[in-house]
Amino acid sequence: MQQSRSGTDGKSQPKQNDYTWKEKPAVWVGITGTSGTNKSAALDVGLEPLVKEESKWAEENAEKMEEYRLQQEEHKIVMKAWRDALKEGGLDAAGDMPRPPMLPKRRRVKVDNSTVEQMIQIAAENPDGLLQYKDELVGWIASFDAYSGGGKGGASQDRAAALSGYNSSPASKDRVGAQGSGGTHVHARCFSLNVVGGIQDSKVREVLSKGGSDGLMARFLFVEARTREGGDWKPNTKAIHAWGHTVRNLLQIVPCLQDGQENVFRMSPEPAAVGADLRALRRQLQLLPISTGLKEHLSKWDGLWARLCLIFHMIVIASKGAMADMTEEDLEILNDTAGKTVISETTAIQVRDLLTKFLLPVAVRIYTEVVGQEDQTAHSRWIADHILAHGKETITVYEIGRAYKALKGDHMAIKRAMESLELLAWVKPAGKRASIGDFGKMKWTVNPRCHDIFATRAEAERKRRAEETDKIKEALTAAKSLRD
Repeated sequence: MQQSRSGTDGKSQPKQNDYTWKEKPAVWVGITGTSGTNKSAALDVGLEPLVKEESKWAEENAEKMEEYRLQQEEHKIVMKAWRDALKEGGLDAAGDMPRPPMLPKRRRVKVDNSTVEQMIQIAAENPDGLLQYKDELVGWIASFDAYSGGGKGGASQDRAAALSGYNSSPASKDRVGAQGSGGTHVHARCFSLNVVGGIQDSKVREVLSKGGSDGLMARFLFVEARTREGGDWKPNTKAIHAWGHTVRNLLQIVPCLQDGQENVFRMSPEPAAVGADLRALRRQLQLLPISTGLKEHLSKWDGLWARLCLIFHMIVIASKGAMADMTEEDLEILNDTAGKTVISETTAIQVRDLLTKFLLPVAVRIYTEVVGQEDQTAHSRWIADHILAHGKETITVYEIGRAYKALKGDHMAIKRAMESLELLAWVKPAGKRASIGDFGKMKWTVNPRCHDIFATRAEAERKRRAEETDKIKEALTAAKSLRD
């Protein structure tokens, strides 16, 4: 839920000396998976504490609006008296015109079916950030499909506004009113839009293939949902209880503003070095023969790391009081601690590991297997299946060429296919990496976890290959009988 506190809570400065680059912690997350993985149920559990808080705010907002309507009626009476006085004695007798009541700020975080225009209106009252929750993200993304329709298309303007929300930028919206009224102008000093929702694998291909040159889809972090088979487990009530209190604490942390200046959360030398190493790794990954879509996604990593560091920092602070209701004194201490502007090395490493060990494999799967089966991907899959089917602990260029005729003698194709498997942590070079001239001697060690994780797939692949071998034998027998 820290996503929804991303507006005025401050910025993360990824580098020690470059103060011109800062990131506000808005993130977009897509929960992927096949139909039936029950993505919505998991999201609902995570959002439940926020939904409860929003229900309380809705009651408070209703009371505020009722009070506002009463003030409006009182203002009408005062205005009538002022106009009468103005008619009788002029401005000297009437005095200054009474000011109308101010529309109360209605607290909101979660927005479900709001248009971008409506979200800007809500953001004007809630600069700390909004969370757009969609059970199925494809509908929200598809609403921008008129992007190619030209400058007059409302969808193209909304798409641009959504991208402004990702950057937590100021946003404005003009609405035409009745003739002579001048219309209305809505300005949000910080339109910070976070997005989370589910999206089926079958829809991911459709959405990503349409793309768009603005990189909207590249901004999404994809998380893979899987069904846990084989039992009816009791939920971890302690974890759920702690999560609920952490969310409530996050929502109570006041915006970290000091003397009207926004806090900048900086990196000490150690976490800054972690960020530098991650940027170097990202550049190396982008040099690999991977899809354009994956390269575009990796280009967002530098900013995402900085954003996630600040999110983790605030969650750690809020979770310290997560096992009990907090007193006002506790909240004062919490807010003071939240204002500490140095992000720890531990936090920086945790975020690096989240990106590289958890989110990267999902991104690779999405941009290669789900979006498009390129030749390179097909070759990588064949080699992976070969490793599983034969229980390989090591594999060489010679073995690949001998077993897979499509790659025999094609060292460059083998190199690209194996680099993809290295990226997915299936294999790693056994010893020094060979140059292209010596590539025929290259050997890799297989990650033993692959055989554990894909045991079922390995058995299915062995069975499939045995059946193919039997069919070949039958075909050869039939061919021999025809010649006899």
